[in-house]
Amino acid sequence: MASPTISKIVNAQKKLIEDKIRELSLDEAHHSCWACFKGLDNKKFKPKRAHIISNYNGGNNKPNNYFLLCKKCHSEQPDGNSFDIQLKWLLNHQLYINELISFPKEILDLLNEESEQYNNQEAIVEKYCIYLTEEIIRSIIKESISKSSGPTNSRSNIKYWFLDHFNTWLKLKKLEGNFQ
Repeated sequence: MASPTISKIVNAQKKLIEDKIRELSLDEAHHSCWACFKGLDNKKFKPKRAHIISNYNGGNNKPNNYFLLCKKCHSEQPDGNSFDIQLKWLLNHQLYINELISFPKEILDLLNEESEQYNNQEAIVEKYCIYLTEEIIRSIIKESISKSSGPTNSRSNIKYWFLDHFNTWLKLKKLEGNFQ
């Protein structure tokens, strides 16, 4: 039996998505990783069909025996474990991602608290955030140049990475109700 279509997997896992993976709508579940949400804003993204219980361990190719994952999460998935372990991994991975998302706010709050003694506190924190952003961008550029065929390719790739990153951020903000 061949692997089921993505639509059949989403339909078979509808209850799981609605009850446990609340960050994704059923439509988004078709083109997003269920563990890290890669592809959330990219309807052309095609997640991998990942067996929950592998054929080797007695699993089957029925749609309810699959998660949809990006390549990275698929490689991290704890193959060979029970459905309960797989589900715990999936949900804990999401909690970890959500924790990371909230971490910059904690840092910003710490910076604001530390700079309260200065008259122009907001300007100081804003300038530091700009400086930090520039340092992060420089680091990303250096790393991508060392991994690519040269600055021309990496410059284009970096622009698209930031555009994708911005769109994902904006989507999260819209979900939080910050922007309409």
